[in-house]
Amino acid sequence: MRSTLFVVLVLGAFAVGTAAGCAKQSGGGGGSGAGGSSSTGGTVSSGGTSASGGESGSGGVTVSGGTSGFGGSKATGGSGGSSSAGASSGASSGGAGGAGGTSTSGGNSGTGGTGGSGSGTGGNGPGGNSTAGSSAGGSPAGGSSGNGGGSGMCSSAFFSSDAASRMAAEYDSWTNTYVQDCPANNSAVVKNGGGVVSEGIGYGMLLAANNNDQKLFDKLWKFYTDHLDKKGLMNWSMDACASPGDNGANAASDGDLDAAMGLVIANKVWGGYADAAKNLIGKIKDNETDTCPNGLVVLRPGDVWGGCSDNSNMGKVNPSYFSPGHYRAFATLDTGNADFWLKLAADSYKLLAQYQDKMNGLVPEWGYYDGRTEGDYGYNACRTPWRIAMDYMWYCTPDAKTFLQKVSSFVDGKGGVANTGYPAGESTTNSAFLGAFVDSGIAVSQAKIDSYVKDWMDAKLADTPYFQATLRRLYLMVAGGKMQSGR
Repeated sequence: MRSTLFVVLVLGAFAVGTAAGCAKQSGGGGGSGAGGSSSTGGTVSSGGTSASGGESGSGGVTVSGGTSGFGGSKATGGSGGSSSAGASSGASSGGAGGAGGTSTSGGNSGTGGTGGSGSGTGGNGPGGNSTAGSSAGGSPAGGSSGNGGGSGMCSSAFFSSDAASRMAAEYDSWTNTYVQDCPANNSAVVKNGGGVVSEGIGYGMLLAANNNDQKLFDKLWKFYTDHLDKKGLMNWSMDACASPGDNGANAASDGDLDAAMGLVIANKVWGGYADAAKNLIGKIKDNETDTCPNGLVVLRPGDVWGGCSDNSNMGKVNPSYFSPGHYRAFATLDTGNADFWLKLAADSYKLLAQYQDKMNGLVPEWGYYDGRTEGDYGYNACRTPWRIAMDYMWYCTPDAKTFLQKVSSFVDGKGGVANTGYPAGESTTNSAFLGAFVDSGIAVSQAKIDSYVKDWMDAKLADTPYFQATLRRLYLMVAGGKMQSGR
């Protein structure tokens, strides 16, 4: 981890927090931030608010009920910091890279690939994808038959039957450990120590919808809607089972995206969620996306800062929030803005390609619209391969395949998923990093995904905290071909 603690200035009355996922929660604690820098000794910044999740197992304070602040990245030592409203940490280096290799005309042309279940919506327009077979005429090996894949999956993706077989037991243990009922308001939360973050609600909605758990899904969605900010998006952080209302923390776009995708999947599984999904998708578009001076459309880290409409953090983005598969799914419901969502997907890949070129196949904690990078591959960035793998497994997107194969090449160059050296500076590894590396294998080969899953499950993992444990289940669903697309 970087050893410099950056102290940022309060930017006014709108000091707000963003996604908690950038933090590691040691021993069930640890807070989050999104917009600040990584900090010395695992300091977590949350606007200087009180800690509500108890002490972390390694000496840090769990900061998870606060209001303002973007600061911290992982809580592994030291006390909660006082970083506030989204100022960037340090000077960023690196000029703009090339435009990246995205398809602008509906994906690659196949000369022999067979039509598969990856076909459907999202295949045309900017950044569109090939929906069946391979671009070189090969057969769609390793698809959804006999190796864990479900319906609506890319026929040229590879899935692990071992990962798929583990999901039921893993989901049960996760709900028993990390879900807390809030009977006073007929809602529920995914516990982050003594608090809850919108990221956790979004993760929980994805897990519940994919495990046919409508009761939990509805309670998590109830908690989301009970805690909206002025723009109609969930405040990013608060105490677990907090009373309904707006606590002024403002939104984080990753939690909003996953909640919306959960609604899309729920509408497929149970029906009746289309209007809620369309409403949330519209709020994300209106408040958490920007068009930048270079013409790129980007996802903002939250609804009040970052992106290209915030002069104090001009062009700042979080690559680990980029969710091109979600955007294609949104285009099927928000049909009047389908071109917008497809361009957002295509432009996301343009930036990701520039970041990967500078980081040996990985991506930074933070980036900018002109290709600059900020920070190493940490507890924000580690989730990126998972998000891109969803785009590939659902839509066979060529840019997703390219991204994932670069990640896999990095992993193999280090000697495998358990030998990458990440998380940097820690004596043990965990699923937040390993599982995402594993998901890159779905775009390589059957042997690759099978060996990656085996090495992951055989590793000694520090997966007790909420963040690592929840991502473990989400990553397994992708590796096993069980994350539904909503189609």
